[in-house]
Amino acid sequence: MEPSLIPPEWAVFARCSLCGGEIYLGEAYYAVDGKTICCDCADDYGRSLLAPFARVAES
Repeated sequence: MEPSLIPPEWAVFARCSLCGGEIYLGEAYYAVDGKTICCDCADDYGRSLLAPFARVAES
């Protein structure tokens, strides 16, 4: 019998506040302003935070 590739439910540490995905024990994540952000969502979340400060270089 092959071992299951699905982690047991007890290994789930938290859920990502953005995508709802599971964050497992031992996995990296970001805790920002009361939100739990998985690594897959971190780039998009960072861009959304910085969007108000975006500028276009003009001559």
